[in-house]
Amino acid sequence: MIRCTSAMGALLAALGDSNVFVRDGVTTALAGLGEVAMEAVAIALTSENVGIREGAAEALGKMGGTAAVDLLVSALDDEELRVQFQVVRALSQIGAAAVDPLIDALEAGGRNTRRREGAARALGRIGGTKAAYALIDALEDWDLLVGFAASQSLSDMGEEAMYPLIASLESCGRMARAEIAA
Repeated sequence: MIRCTSAMGALLAALGDSNVFVRDGVTTALAGLGEVAMEAVAIALTSENVGIREGAAEALGKMGGTAAVDLLVSALDDEELRVQFQVVRALSQIGAAAVDPLIDALEAGGRNTRRREGAARALGRIGGTKAAYALIDALEDWDLLVGFAASQSLSDMGEEAMYPLIASLESCGRMARAEIAA
């Protein structure tokens, strides 16, 4: 097991490598270290280097668990689209364990559009009835970007979202009904 600070530093620096195979190997190695690497990967998620943040998100997706989900949900509002994409992908990879924290992020309101939009996208990739109902509620979000992400996510879920959509038609507002019908 790698516990050496210099070895961990080298692994973290390699998260930003331009070679996808190097990054994949590093993220797999960090995930294999589990809790030993969690704190270091959490710090890497806040790096000034975009590639390192992106790699840290990927590593957290491979690590899984509650701590990884919490860190990833916090990173949904990263200013770089490629990091946001990797965070959504990582949360989707974790799956069902991420649903409740993502719903909380989606329903949090406030001005944090990127986080709520990312939560909607991740919920759509994970799927499930609970995610579908949260996305249906988000169709009427005050922020059109969040509503659009919810609409796209429901569409991407396909048949899985059909029954929650039908059940919600009677109870939702005019704007949400128009989105569902589209």
